[in-house]
Amino acid sequence: MKTINNLVYAKNLRNEEANVFINSVINIYDSVISEDDRPVIEMLNISDDQLKSHLQELKDYYKEFHSTLDVPLKLKETDELYLTNRLRVRTLGDIKRIITMQNNNNPSEASEILKTRLDLIKNLHKKSLIEITGHIQNLLKDLAAEEMATYCESLKISSLITKLISEENKFEELYKARGITAETRVVNSYPSKIDCMKKYMEIIDYSNSMIKYNTSNNYDELINGINAIVNPMNETMRSRYKFKKKEDDRPVIE
Repeated sequence: MKTINNLVYAKNLRNEEANVFINSVINIYDSVISEDDRPVIEMLNISDDQLKSHLQELKDYYKEFHSTLDVPLKLKETDELYLTNRLRVRTLGDIKRIITMQNNNNPSEASEILKTRLDLIKNLHKKSLIEITGHIQNLLKDLAAEEMATYCESLKISSLITKLISEENKFEELYKARGITAETRVVNSYPSKIDCMKKYMEIIDYSNSMIKYNTSNNYDELINGINAIVNPMNETMRSRYKFKKKEDDRPVIE
């Protein structure tokens, strides 16, 4: 007899995966037990009521889980983070242009040394935030040396160096804040995600019992709909945890 397949490693779904998965499951159940009494799921009234009760509980748990995801990673602080990154890159570009012009028009020991150092920094627009941070921090460390500071003063770029330091400090502060937000989001979501997945398993267990008991009814739409999202997820999870000892198809939820 065809039934709904079990979801393996269920509690290990990532937040985004669990969010999409449970929402899809709810939509499928809503479509087959809608108020217009579609014949695809003509069950006894008591079974109908129990299934609807299970579904409502799943919706309640999902709502709680989804509320923990309401603070997206792309926060206002994150937008400000990318703006600050553009500003620090632009300031660094201004410094490089001034040094290059000075070295071309009125070369000196200072301009040659600083140009040689700045020429090591290229194509920042193709680099990650962390790589850009590394380049800028190393540059500022070098420019803080007494001799280099004198060169910067003679070439009248000290104010730009100060500006770059300020932008770099602001960037580091925002980057740290984003990391804390992302970490908090995951920590806060985990308990509600587990509760949600447990409730999902309850409605699946009930549905499979109902399918086996009410053999005269046709539940193909429900079975095929749920399996259409369970099977690909099982492939993903088994592939992700292939290094672990293979388990049977029972869900990893206790």
